[in-house]
Amino acid sequence: MHYLLISFFFLLNTPEVPGKCTNPSVENAVSQLTVELTSNYTSNCKVHIAILDFRSTDDKVSRFNQLIQNEMNLSLAKSVNFKVIEQFSINHLLDEMGWGLSQALSFKFYSNLNESIFNSTGSIADVFIYGVVSVDESNVTINGYLVPNGLAEKAIKAKVQIPIASIPDNMFE
Repeated sequence: MHYLLISFFFLLNTPEVPGKCTNPSVENAVSQLTVELTSNYTSNCKVHIAILDFRSTDDKVSRFNQLIQNEMNLSLAKSVNFKVIEQFSINHLLDEMGWGLSQALSFKFYSNLNESIFNSTGSIADVFIYGVVSVDESNVTINGYLVPNGLAEKAIKAKVQIPIASIPDNMFE
């Protein structure tokens, strides 16, 4: 009974997170982005990865941006080379620390975030992934960045585009 009450409490207090992607265009684009980012990063051991918010060019987070983050998390969770640090904890820490695109190039921010991640989860991120989503009249462009050890100057970049017609309008709210 105790387990049931805890589960019920967790469900009531968990923010809405998009589930498994049901849009093949988005799923394929995020899968391609994930492969392009991670295939250019090599390591001899399993890499702990923190997936940060994907932000719009105006530094806001939409349902679509959350869908990208969730889909990337699902894709990387299947990898034998990467261990994704628990996403709920990462998102909570990002909210507490005021994560935005202005911190994307700050080694100090990544160091402080890594300290908070360690205190919260017991893990240290070897790499961080974040992205910037821009929308024009014909395409949604997702620029992804893999930042090893918080060193933005060593970031691996990748870009994918999705035809805007294949994405529901309400995803950008």
